[in-house]
Amino acid sequence: MGCYNDLSMAQPIEAILYGHVCQDKNESEAATYMGSGSPLMFMRKIFLQLPDVKATLVASYGEDFLPYTKDVQIYPPVPNVPRTLIYENVSIHGIRQQKALNRGEAVAVEINESVREKLQSSALTFVAPLLPTIPVSYVRFIRNAMPPSGLLTLLPQGYYRAFDSENRVIPREFVEADELIRIVDLIIASEEDSPDFRKQAKRWAASSNCLIVVTLGDKGAAAYKGNEEIMLSTRAVAQEDVVDTVGSGDIFSAVFALHYQKTRNIREAGRFANEIARQCLFYTPDQIQIDYDGLYPGVYNSSHEK
Repeated sequence: MGCYNDLSMAQPIEAILYGHVCQDKNESEAATYMGSGSPLMFMRKIFLQLPDVKATLVASYGEDFLPYTKDVQIYPPVPNVPRTLIYENVSIHGIRQQKALNRGEAVAVEINESVREKLQSSALTFVAPLLPTIPVSYVRFIRNAMPPSGLLTLLPQGYYRAFDSENRVIPREFVEADELIRIVDLIIASEEDSPDFRKQAKRWAASSNCLIVVTLGDKGAAAYKGNEEIMLSTRAVAQEDVVDTVGSGDIFSAVFALHYQKTRNIREAGRFANEIARQCLFYTPDQIQIDYDGLYPGVYNSSHEK
């Protein structure tokens, strides 16, 4: 299959984004700010600009997160914990140092009948933890509740994280990997998550039906399917032109999964995702505005409001 050319007329895709939300205290190349964070929130920002995706977030949060939930479809509909997870991020020249606070309150959300019904109609489901607290059994439950044609995507960064006595993020072995690659359809992660991730990706792809994508910063990404490696190059952005790199990997993941679900074309999904992620480097997350005209002329209106 190739590029689809009737995106604007497509029925809206139901996307379920499960994992953790957080408050981010970010210091990056050209901006310092406090705001909402997590892969779930960054993916939602992009999906809001697409006319064919309806996203629901499933995550625990406290009253301190309410300022960020306006117009956000989130479950539970009211806070279910006293305080929200906080990540302190310092990103300089693409290298990030992190601390995580309030981790004990970032509990898994029970999937009740309401959430199960959404999963049953979800063509696109993400599991995107910020902590290694989502068990394999939970992901298997999600998979079993989805339609057979649904795409289950894992962003495993939280499984690579442990924490020291000062709440700093330190490396963790992704011990759940061998089980999860047999449950999910697509895994997308950064080479920053683990120095051995590309080697792991090759092994996982060769031993399962899972598609593994490794993001490589300004080099683009590499995809692994079976014994095949597919390079997905991008156009690099000069360091002095980068406004903010926070969330660019999550945005790539959202767009890649969406377009792979629709086309089943790895190269086409990579082309689109790399271009959107590249555009986001010129904005802070609350100012992202994507221009689709050069990607699918006449299909997406860059001034579209959902």
